[in-house]
Amino acid sequence: MNNYANFDIDSTIAEEERYEQTENIKTQQALTQMKECSKIENRGPPRIFGRTLVLCRYRNKALVTIGPDFVYTLCLIVSIILVSVGFCWLSLLVSHLLCYIGILISSCLLVSFLLTALISPGHPSFEIKNEYFKKVKEDRRYWCQICKLFSTDRSLHCPDCNCCVSEMDHHCVWVGKCIGKWNLHLFQSFITFGFIFFVYLFTSMIIVSLLIEDNK
Repeated sequence: MNNYANFDIDSTIAEEERYEQTENIKTQQALTQMKECSKIENRGPPRIFGRTLVLCRYRNKALVTIGPDFVYTLCLIVSIILVSVGFCWLSLLVSHLLCYIGILISSCLLVSFLLTALISPGHPSFEIKNEYFKKVKEDRRYWCQICKLFSTDRSLHCPDCNCCVSEMDHHCVWVGKCIGKWNLHLFQSFITFGFIFFVYLFTSMIIVSLLIEDNK
């Protein structure tokens, strides 16, 4: 019995030693990444915005950006304006109330789309702190070799924008860039107003056609 007890104690000690060795290896890897990150910071700011054009920034954080597919964004803006003006003018011939409703919905749709296309999706900040290594397992931070910064598990590197995006949802061509942490709620409002806008178009077409037939 004593032999079995000694064997269990020895196996437990061996497992604890292996666990400590694994933790030491992870710590050394984190320290190596920290040194590399510090060298990059001393050379200058990292490339965290990729192919996106930053129009306004605050404390090294991009607030207003234009994505690499901004041509599609311009096409969609022009299409929304043309369709809105056409249907509002057509509804004005029949009912002023229907025209005012169309102007309100079109304005909300256009504003929500512009905000989605201009507000930055959010990028992982380039801050080097000791807490990064204390919480490296809790936050599940990883090192992006392309952007040269630490990012979280909810951030992804977009090959189209060529940068890491915080809590990336997807890359939208019509918005011109990625949908992430900062502009996701704006994108959802744009989708909602878009649905309301198409309902308005369909309803206004039916109302206008019925009123034209009644006038005949």
